[in-house]
Amino acid sequence: MQNQTNTRTISQLKTDVFNRLNLIYQEISLVDYKRLFIAFLLVGCWVYINSNIPQLSYKPHLLGILNHNQVLYHILGNLIFMIPTVILFFYPFRKFEKVLFHKLKKGFVTDLIVLIFIQFVLAITAAGLFVKSGIDTETNANLLDPLPFAITMYDLVISLIAEQIFFFMSIFFAIVTLNKLVKKDSILIMLLSMIFAGLIFGIAHLSAYNNNVFQCLILIGLPFTLIQTVGFVLTRNMIFCYLIHLLFDVIIYFLSLI
Repeated sequence: MQNQTNTRTISQLKTDVFNRLNLIYQEISLVDYKRLFIAFLLVGCWVYINSNIPQLSYKPHLLGILNHNQVLYHILGNLIFMIPTVILFFYPFRKFEKVLFHKLKKGFVTDLIVLIFIQFVLAITAAGLFVKSGIDTETNANLLDPLPFAITMYDLVISLIAEQIFFFMSIFFAIVTLNKLVKKDSILIMLLSMIFAGLIFGIAHLSAYNNNVFQCLILIGLPFTLIQTVGFVLTRNMIFCYLIHLLFDVIIYFLSLI
């Protein structure tokens, strides 16, 4: 009897997940593909240049004169980084606010805590496998150059908005593109889209981890992509996913101070 109940529960869960994915695909697929492609390309270039090719970014040219004023440098620098990504994101998705920002249910705090915990477990497990395999890891470059607490928190709150947009632009672009190219079930398309977005997101962190490709893809890209995807499928709310990202990074920051 217990086995039958468990089987029904698992079957119902699979059906619920499949229905949620199908609904997401139906809604996201309505976006103008040309606009999505242009926005994805521009956001990707903007994030990659500012993350990995600083000499080509706005900072040394536009903000160089502010180096003496650390607070103003960080305030303007992060706003200039974030604002274009937000504008570009709403270029294809300006009529999809209700699709991407569903109202959160009362139990979302519990879901938030659980997903952050799972992300820690995944990250620690992956790190343990790295150690056993003898693969070297790097410390985040931002943690090696400590800033005043207020500036660090501001950097996280603002810059992670751009990171979130970049990630979801990547996974939405992959979903819409795959739906156009292949007619497969939504689970397969989601898995392929997650792989694509995880690769893109991980590569964007190369400069922060001394170009350690394996670390960026496995320790950064994989756990982040899995948790963000699950969070969005559960809530269909990008703000919820942003909170996971923000709180996880804040906890990591405080742990680095110990």
